[in-house]
Amino acid sequence: MDIAFRANKILKRQNSYRAMDADLLSSIGQLLPLLPGETCIGIYENTLGELTDSILITNKGLHVFYDNDPRFIAFDNIEDVKCPSDKVNGDALSVKLTDNTLLSVPVRNGRGRFRDVFEFGRFVMRASGH
Repeated sequence: MDIAFRANKILKRQNSYRAMDADLLSSIGQLLPLLPGETCIGIYENTLGELTDSILITNKGLHVFYDNDPRFIAFDNIEDVKCPSDKVNGDALSVKLTDNTLLSVPVRNGRGRFRDVFEFGRFVMRASGH
């Protein structure tokens, strides 16, 4: 299944997710150069309106901002994804890469047992083939 389809199907109900539009694409283009063949699908904003506290979702992976410094995580390089065990306060995914690097991907919004991190984790698992 196509990454854009999965993003729309899994993430569209989250208030912090926005599908790509012309205005958003223009803002992102000034902030972050994309890889050849990479297209923007949407963005998850940890802080609404703050692109530098967001996760950019593309057809090739995630651009995660850490202190205004984006890190690219290719879907092909993801070996495992773990959601937090705390269903009420969980706010980050644990992502293991094929080189055994462990990353914490912040997904901080949602309320109570409906934290966004769990659906975002499901999306990343499906997009990376897990």
